[in-house]
Amino acid sequence: MAVVSVNIDNDDKNSFSMICSDLGMSISTAINIFIKAVNRTHSIPFALSIGEKSYKKNLTKKNIVEMLSLSYKDDLVENSAAIENLRELTKNDVW
Repeated sequence: MAVVSVNIDNDDKNSFSMICSDLGMSISTAINIFIKAVNRTHSIPFALSIGEKSYKKNLTKKNIVEMLSLSYKDDLVENSAAIENLRELTKNDVW
């Protein structure tokens, strides 16, 4: 087992700890779940965005092909997530 140490705001830590407790798990378990999800999907398991302008710059044919190729995995959850990501990117006509 490895030890990971992070610096976070006390209020964020306390809130996170309470939510984990309500879910019946420790902070360590929640972080391990996050790490396993990242390793399994090779992505962050939630949307990250810096705004619409970023999409316009980064929505290239190469990126679209890459996103589509990620949707052709055996895991139906990953297929749905990849397709939903494409829908989200294209719903505002940022092509």
